[in-house]
Amino acid sequence: MTAWIVLLALLAVNAFYVAAEFASVSLPKSRLKPLAENGNRAAQSLLRHLGDPHSLDRYIAACQVGITWSSLVLGAYGQAAFAPGLSWRLQSAFSWQPHTAVTVSVTAILVLLTVTQMILGELVPKSLALHDPLRAAMLTIQPMRWSLFGYSWFISFLNGSGGLILRLLGRKSSGHGHVHSPKEIGLLLSESEKGGLLATEDETRLQGALKLTTRPVSQLMTPRLMLRGLSADATPQELLDKVTEAPFTRLPVFGDGMDRVSGIILAKEAIKFYLDHDRPPSIAEIMHPALFVPENMTADKLYRFLMEHSVHIVMVVDEFGSVAGLVTLDDLVAEMLGDMPDEFKRGEQGPETLPDGRVRVYGYMRVDEVGALLGSPWKGEASTVGGMVLELLGHLPAAGETAKMGAAEIEVEAVEGNKVVSLLVKRGSDLA
Repeated sequence: MTAWIVLLALLAVNAFYVAAEFASVSLPKSRLKPLAENGNRAAQSLLRHLGDPHSLDRYIAACQVGITWSSLVLGAYGQAAFAPGLSWRLQSAFSWQPHTAVTVSVTAILVLLTVTQMILGELVPKSLALHDPLRAAMLTIQPMRWSLFGYSWFISFLNGSGGLILRLLGRKSSGHGHVHSPKEIGLLLSESEKGGLLATEDETRLQGALKLTTRPVSQLMTPRLMLRGLSADATPQELLDKVTEAPFTRLPVFGDGMDRVSGIILAKEAIKFYLDHDRPPSIAEIMHPALFVPENMTADKLYRFLMEHSVHIVMVVDEFGSVAGLVTLDDLVAEMLGDMPDEFKRGEQGPETLPDGRVRVYGYMRVDEVGALLGSPWKGEASTVGGMVLELLGHLPAAGETAKMGAAEIEVEAVEGNKVVSLLVKRGSDLA
């Protein structure tokens, strides 16, 4: 009877350390901070240990020490306590030789203890801790504090030895920490939405914000061919007419060609000047300097640039210094919150499903916006559908040309000048 009690106690110790370890690595600090600020001592203690990478490293090391010694003692004690009795029974029942009976009994006890320890000492506590890491961490913190004190010298020896080996290998130990890549955070958001912790709209907005770290400006801008602005030699009356007739609040001013951007005109300033002075302004009187950013700048860096310079609009240039397009603060907001009417993209349309089942898409649309239609992600350099077709075919296509893209068949519907205007997509499921 005593042997069984000892075995169960060792299993409980093993399960305790496993639960403490998995709770510590899966519990976000954001769940502890409110409790700690309200005076919860267990949460305050946890936050001290889990909030610092090196303290968390020692915490996990204490768990691993506890798991290791309890597993070793469980195996050794189980064999010593049960193997002799089982060996004697095997000799009596099957008339085996003593060494054969001992070998079989030791092996059987080891296998049985290993399976039991894996189920009750590993899998069950791990699942419970991952299901409710806050509760598991709160229940295990006080015994873990005693363990940290009792194992302190051994943990220092182990961590020091491990750090020395890492230095010999040219690596630096930085301790454990709750650090996730943007892709991992995106997966966590998706799981939270599926589990009902996040509303679909909130998950969409947060996913959009994450994309800012990887989305280049070239995928957000209004392309060069769609730009509308003023000539630098426009008369005051022409300026006023343009401002009052156009639906734009900001207009770029072009010099000799579109690569010579002189500045930016704000429509409200032009109208205010007219009301204050009873005459239309000249371009020089109200023009603001134009700022430029490279087309490969990421959207998050663009946001910081706009905030630092207190502007809402910048020109985008390619690697050769030519104007590639224009991007506004509204483009960034649309990336996070979803498509919305935009002053420079008014009149743009989304995909249109035709009676024959094909879908009409437009050349200015982003490839990622129609990815589901194509059946597989585009691996090329182009960010628009028109650019994708040019890259796919290797030449400027004529209306009626077709190409395969993943599981979809693409037909060029209309071309104007050097621009692919629209395409017809037959989805893979429609091909038969």
